[in-house]
Amino acid sequence: MEHIRHFPETRASLLCLLRDGQGSATQPAWREFFECYAPAVYRVARRRGLGTSDADDIVQQAMVAIATHIKDFRYEQDRGKFRQWVKTITGNKIHDLFRQRRAMAGSVEIEHHDVQSCTDRGPDVADLWETEWRVQDMLHCLDQVRREIAPWYMPRDPGVGRSGDPVCKVAWRGGNGTFANVGCYVFGMDNPHPERDIAEVVFTAAETDCKWFVLGITACDLAVYFPPSDVSFGIPHNWGAAAVVYALVEGLAGIKDTGRAFDRALLAPRWSAAGVKSAAATAKYEASGGYVRYRYALDEAAGKMSVEAASSADSVRLEILLPAGKEPKGVTLDGKKTEFETKTVESSRYACLDLEGVGVHEIEVAIG
Repeated sequence: MEHIRHFPETRASLLCLLRDGQGSATQPAWREFFECYAPAVYRVARRRGLGTSDADDIVQQAMVAIATHIKDFRYEQDRGKFRQWVKTITGNKIHDLFRQRRAMAGSVEIEHHDVQSCTDRGPDVADLWETEWRVQDMLHCLDQVRREIAPWYMPRDPGVGRSGDPVCKVAWRGGNGTFANVGCYVFGMDNPHPERDIAEVVFTAAETDCKWFVLGITACDLAVYFPPSDVSFGIPHNWGAAAVVYALVEGLAGIKDTGRAFDRALLAPRWSAAGVKSAAATAKYEASGGYVRYRYALDEAAGKMSVEAASSADSVRLEILLPAGKEPKGVTLDGKKTEFETKTVESSRYACLDLEGVGVHEIEVAIG
């Protein structure tokens, strides 16, 4: 029972599936339920003085009792009612075990330390359960981000939480006598019960040789918010990554290698289709150094589009997607008027020209 994930509030849909579902469809729901409630039952049993083996038995007995009687349970809006029901079952199983031990102690001769274990003494189960639940939301939130918090050496901003916003940020970065790149983090958590005052904050260290340092703690009456990074992130893994990268790089950003290692390239920015007024994109092969990079801007009020492009390519074909209903009136390349072509793909119109020579080129398209 060690290392079981901490649990969130029980969802009404989960309880309804456990109660009304049939067959194999309920197996994932029961697995989720066990992972949610088994840790609390186990910890309460341990804090009542039971050993690890007995605590495991209590978990199994409680889960069997819940599975047997779940169809008689009726969910109400007050989620606390279900928690109290599980608490009652847990308490009954613990008391039953102590009663059995006392009965055995009266009928057979057992060692002294076993007689002591038969005594039903210690904190009340109801008090233990409420204590466990009071800290559960914090434990769950910390569990959600524990894989995202990086070490103090070579710190980096972690990923995002389920809300899509960062869960913590690098607060300071510097060096010490051993490492040139160390740092610390700032982490924020909203009060899971904003209608209640925070009575205490409990820190629990990992049961390893690692040392945790808390530099400070403060409170705030506003919601926690860390601004997201300007660097894009979140591309899917494996096969999904290829499809997303292709759609972004060759589709929307419009960068395509038409030769080898960007010795020739197609640059066809399609940002106007997404309503994007300005964008920047870079594609590079790290091994060879071949690259294409550009900045794009659309100013419909001024009637112009601009692209500043740089690349390692000897030749770049530029095809700029025009806003819907607009036509190109003229094109300048590096400050001079230049010839261009128009191209139609289904209902889309492009202004096209060729860029020759390695280096930076500035293109402006007048539209109307």
